[in-house]
Amino acid sequence: MKTGHQGEYELFRALWGKKDIHIGFFKTEDTTIPQASKLMLARMIRLIPKIAKKTKFLVIGSGFGTVANSIVKEFECRVDCVNNDPDENKVNQKWVEKHSFEKKLFIIENENFEDLPIERDNYNLALAQEMASFVEDKQKLFRGLFGSMVAEGRLIFTDFLEGDQPLTESESVDYFGFDGQLISEKELEVITKKNSFQKVFSKDMTDQLDLFYKEVIKEIEKQRPKVEKKLTKAVVDNHVSIYKSKGKMIKAKKIKWVLHIYQKINV
Repeated sequence: MKTGHQGEYELFRALWGKKDIHIGFFKTEDTTIPQASKLMLARMIRLIPKIAKKTKFLVIGSGFGTVANSIVKEFECRVDCVNNDPDENKVNQKWVEKHSFEKKLFIIENENFEDLPIERDNYNLALAQEMASFVEDKQKLFRGLFGSMVAEGRLIFTDFLEGDQPLTESESVDYFGFDGQLISEKELEVITKKNSFQKVFSKDMTDQLDLFYKEVIKEIEKQRPKVEKKLTKAVVDNHVSIYKSKGKMIKAKKIKWVLHIYQKINV
């Protein structure tokens, strides 16, 4: 039985098919998880001062390409996608061809996000959702991002951070699939400053994380017959138990979910 990040990936495929699902912004009680994902992206984009046609955008962990395609469609700027899943990249490539984005959207397949195979001093903006938590060497990640961005380029991302009480190793690996322990907000500040990034904006959105887990449980129960056929009853029951446990970890203040914007400092 797969747990952690891989298990959640298979669950999301069973629930929503080939759609990129991220922790979202639940505007009302009726907001669905796919709608919340789109609303969260819109909120992140609104925090960026200006996106022009000449803007070069990097999306890290681009999945099926939902975010990247939305950016190209709205702003007509160049977007490079870095992603480590060949099947997801094939879906993204089909979207590129369907919408004739070949001159705007480019897919870079890479096994990990620590060694970014991208040009130096190239990107104005970079966006990631729940990515850094799954990277072991965060110093290397931010060092690579610094090298890839132009002066005063901005990095906008959502991610998990350690709460007031640390997760146990079992909780971190088995429940969430993190590669090692989460870092705290102070540790993130040290890493980003060391790699010449200055914090521009930060907002704790753990309340939305809590809502997300509750909505996932509701969706599992709503689609249970279909999902059990794909994953088995035991696997589905295990996922429900895990999401309930995640909710308890939030209440215990063991984990936070935060939206950040950092800017590359001229050095």
